[in-house]
Amino acid sequence: MNETLITAILIVFEMTWDYGAILQTILTATTAYAVRQYLSPASIYTLKLLRRGHVVPQGLQAWMGGVRRARDVMSSNFVAQEADRASEVAGARAEAASAVLVVVRDGLIASVAASDGAGTLTHIVVAPDDRLSAVLHAIDETGARVAVVTRSRESTSAGDVLGVITDREVAAAVRSTARLME
Repeated sequence: MNETLITAILIVFEMTWDYGAILQTILTATTAYAVRQYLSPASIYTLKLLRRGHVVPQGLQAWMGGVRRARDVMSSNFVAQEADRASEVAGARAEAASAVLVVVRDGLIASVAASDGAGTLTHIVVAPDDRLSAVLHAIDETGARVAVVTRSRESTSAGDVLGVITDREVAAAVRSTARLME
């Protein structure tokens, strides 16, 4: 619940000293807050920042989870290839020195590798609208090193790959949010 909402309820109670009005005040204030959140998640204090593209924290957990989605932090620094084009993958590795290589075979992501020759990386597949907190939880649970963002969780071709989330993208998201919290 928002601190402003609690403050408003307490102020109304202190002004009236009517114990009978507390329940109605709580219900009215909570309903008004829920409607405002539904119509406009931004408050008058955060609207300008959101319009500029900044992520605005709401509460202690907001450093990542609530506001951000996979599409907000994914990187387009990847090369996706069908498995039958292995020679092109080798050529792409030379072109994209820091890109992540995603190989799709039979409509599924077969492997993900760092182009620096570090070998195959464990991965998970996520949708662009997945909350970042859920993506990070899935990465932690599976021990994955990369989250591959696809149009849907059932990848059908290399063209369905929209981006990747690695440690680098997570760190960048944390840094940008930390600047807002100063």
